[in-house]
Amino acid sequence: MHEEDKQKKGAFPIKHLVKVYGISGNHEFDLDVVKGMRLLGECDVPFCHSGGGGYNDVEPAFEMEDSEEIAGKTVVIIGSPTGFKGEAHFLQRVGAAKQIFKAKTVIAAMPFMRYRRQEREAKPGEIPRLPLYINQIKAAGADILVTCDPHSLKWTQHYCDQSGLQLRVCDPVGVYAQKIITDFMPSFDGPDNVVVLSPDLGGSIRAIKLAEALRVPVVIIQKKRLFSDTVSSEETFDQTEFLQKVREKYGKEIKVPISCDLKQLENKCVIIIDDEVSTAGTAATIGKRILEIGARETMFIATHPVCAPGWQKKLFLRNGPNPFKVVLLGNTRKRGYEGDDRYEETTGGGVVTVSIAPAFAATLIDTLGDVLTVA
Repeated sequence: MHEEDKQKKGAFPIKHLVKVYGISGNHEFDLDVVKGMRLLGECDVPFCHSGGGGYNDVEPAFEMEDSEEIAGKTVVIIGSPTGFKGEAHFLQRVGAAKQIFKAKTVIAAMPFMRYRRQEREAKPGEIPRLPLYINQIKAAGADILVTCDPHSLKWTQHYCDQSGLQLRVCDPVGVYAQKIITDFMPSFDGPDNVVVLSPDLGGSIRAIKLAEALRVPVVIIQKKRLFSDTVSSEETFDQTEFLQKVREKYGKEIKVPISCDLKQLENKCVIIIDDEVSTAGTAATIGKRILEIGARETMFIATHPVCAPGWQKKLFLRNGPNPFKVVLLGNTRKRGYEGDDRYEETTGGGVVTVSIAPAFAATLIDTLGDVLTVA
């Protein structure tokens, strides 16, 4: 670590200035994040318990370990609630830390953020819940929101700005790139045989960043073109105009060759990266189509394993080839929905789990460095 980095991250007695609580129900992830913070911050970050329970009248109760030490400190609350109960518990602990126990700064550390895809009105009269949720987090007492791979960084930032909530974002691409280079690139016969594909313009920044980290080209296309009749599609599709839109949108980010030529997928190992997997229907359909085009192998990556019921049947088939040879999923939350039987979400080893904890820990340490510097 450079000396200036040590001064920024290690010069602070974090043990006496920071308290970290994990309430996500994803304890292994929370613990790995704290271990990462201790390693990167070169200090003993305290990890405290926040328990639950109930009163005789069945109303919920909770406590925060060492709450008498919270006043005047920076409190990090790690949680990825996936249901209403978890959501309420998370907001209550944020509020307790700031309003009751008088924390100086509260960081809402949410690797997975509920309502993350509900940023705009999808149909008339529908309530976009992401801005409401961000307002609730701010109103509860949070000063900073740290999240991972938001569906739309633009809208998440917009709503945080509106509410006065600072936003810090963890980018997991580096973790995926390291996993691919170490465990899969040899079987791909090197980067010359690898292409990253983005089947839509909106999410292409993830593909661009991954391609850059792997030093491979990226193919960006319109989803409807992937499934349309090739001849009629080529007659109406203006590649130059489309690539110009890509460069206008992500010009500063593009440091690798880009194209929208589907022929570049032929006999290549094609990687698709997305922010989450829910029903897996779209991903599976795209994977099958890529194989039809002539890809040699396929890999699917998703940061947030939402995993709606039946998702395994789309990616892991009993008859015929799977749409993807390799599936990498992050661990920002537990698979499935709150209260679901965890066994129902297993795949018998079909999924390779990639821990996002090291990247999330690094984002938290950087955030704390800035907070404590200002303090």
